[in-house]
Amino acid sequence: RIDNQLRGRAGRQGDPGSSRFFISLEDDLMKIFGPAADRIGRLMTSLEVEPIEHPWVARSIASAQKKVEGMHFDARKHVVEYDDVMNKQRQIVYEERRKILEGADARGNIMGYVREIIQKGVDQHCQSRHAENWDLEGLVKYLSAYLPLAPGTQVPDEALQNGPEGLVENLFASASEAYDRKVEEVGTDLMPMVERDVMLRTIDWQWMEYLTQMEHFREGIGLRAYGQRDPLVEYKNEAFEMFNELRDRIEASIVANVYRVQVQRNAPPPPAPPLVRQMTESGPGEVDGSNGAGRKATQQQRRAAPLGAGAMAVPAGAAASAAAQHKIGRNDPCWCGSGKKYKRCHGR
Repeated sequence: RIDNQLRGRAGRQGDPGSSRFFISLEDDLMKIFGPAADRIGRLMTSLEVEPIEHPWVARSIASAQKKVEGMHFDARKHVVEYDDVMNKQRQIVYEERRKILEGADARGNIMGYVREIIQKGVDQHCQSRHAENWDLEGLVKYLSAYLPLAPGTQVPDEALQNGPEGLVENLFASASEAYDRKVEEVGTDLMPMVERDVMLRTIDWQWMEYLTQMEHFREGIGLRAYGQRDPLVEYKNEAFEMFNELRDRIEASIVANVYRVQVQRNAPPPPAPPLVRQMTESGPGEVDGSNGAGRKATQQQRRAAPLGAGAMAVPAGAAASAAAQHKIGRNDPCWCGSGKKYKRCHGR
C-alpha cells in the first residue's frame, strides 16, 4: 500500500515510466521478517558485491510487507472496536443531557430515581419474610445518605404490615412530602431551574470522572491476554458493568444534591443616583488662553456699557486701543458693537 502511494506521488504528472525501490538490509522490516538478512549483509560487506536484484528477493520483501500491514490493520480494527464501546455509552449520556435541555419532566425523573433508591435499600436490608428480622437501622442509615432522614429515624409500625412493597410505598410517600417542602422552600418559579442545573452538573462531573477511569482501565486491559482471555471481550464486559455503576452514581448524586440544595436570594441592588451633568458653553476663543481672556473682557465691557438709544458712542481710538490691549480673537464679537465676529468686521 505504501509503495503504491509512493508510485502515485512520483508519477503524478501521468507520464509513462518505471519505478525502482531500494531497501536496506538494516531496515526494521528485514530484521523482523528476514532472519537471513544479517548473514547476507556480512557476505555483501566482505565480497563488496553489487545490490541484489532477484525475483525471489522481491517476493520475500512483498510477503514481509503484507504481514506488517496485516498486523497494523488488526491493531486499527481493535482500536475501532474499543472505541465503539465508548461511543455507544457516549450516545446514551448525551441523549439524557439533550432531554434535560429540551425541557423534559425533571421532577418525574428525580422521583423515579428516589423510588429506585428506596427499592434497592429495601431489597438489601429486608430480605427475610418476617418483618422482625429486617435490618431497619441499616435501611435508615442507607437512605439517610440520599434522603433528608435523621440517623435515628424510626420506621413506623404500620409501614411494616404490608411487607416490603408496603414499606417501599410508605417511604416513597414520605420522600414525596419532603420534596414538596423543598419546592415550597426554594419556590415554584425557581425549582425547575434548580432541578435542571443539578442534573446537568451531576451528569457532566460523573461522566468526566468515568472517562478518566476508563482510560486507565483500557491501558491495562491487554494484560488479560496472559490469562488466556480475550482483552476485547473482557473490556466490553467490564465496561458494561462500570457503565451501570455510573448510572447508579448519577441517579444517587442527583437525588442527594436536590434534597440538600440551598438557594440564596440576593436583594436587588439599589437604583443608581441620577447623573448630574454640568454643561458649560465653549467656543473657539476659549481654546487659547489669550483669546479667552480677551473674549471675557469684551463680554464684560458689553454687559457694563450696552449700546442703546441713549448710550454714548465710544471713541474709535479708545476702542481700538482697548481691542489692541485685550487682543480680541478672530471669532470673538467685534469691539464696535455691531454683533458681528471680529474677523467679519474690523478684523478684515
